[in-house]
Amino acid sequence: MTAQSKGRPALVIRIDGHAPDVRLAANDRGNMHWGERSSLVGAEFDKAHWLYKAFFKGNVPPRYTVPVTVAFRVRMGREYGRLASRDVDNLAGACKVWLDALTTGRGNRDGLGLLVDDSPRWVRGVSYELDTTDGAAYTEIKIVPRKG
Repeated sequence: MTAQSKGRPALVIRIDGHAPDVRLAANDRGNMHWGERSSLVGAEFDKAHWLYKAFFKGNVPPRYTVPVTVAFRVRMGREYGRLASRDVDNLAGACKVWLDALTTGRGNRDGLGLLVDDSPRWVRGVSYELDTTDGAAYTEIKIVPRKG
C-alpha cells in the first residue's frame, strides 16, 4: 500500500462484541450533566481508538487523502439490554465519537489518523443502519473513497 489513498478500494472495519454507547444519543443529552457527558465522550473515544488499533493489529493503513463517505452498521445485541431497542437516528450521536476516533484526534486525544478530519471537505456523507437481527453486538464501518 502506498502512502496515498487515491485509487484505494473501500475499507470495512468490523468490531465484534462492541457497539457505540447510545447514552451519547441526542435523546439523552438533556438528562446528563455536562461533566458526566464529557467523561463518557472521552472514555468512548479511547475505547473506539483501541478497538481500531486492535482490528489493524497495530498496522494502520495510510490516511485517506481524498474525500470519503462513511457508513455505520450496528447491532446492539442483548448485552446492551434496553439500550438495544433505540431508534436508528440515535446512532448518529453515538457513532460521532467513533468517527472522531478515525481522524487524527480531538483535543488532547490522539486518533487513528485514517481520516484527515471529519469536516465536509474530507467526509462527504455519513449513514447509519441498525441491524435488528438477534445476535451479539458488532459495529461495522465502511469507508468509501469519493472522486472530487
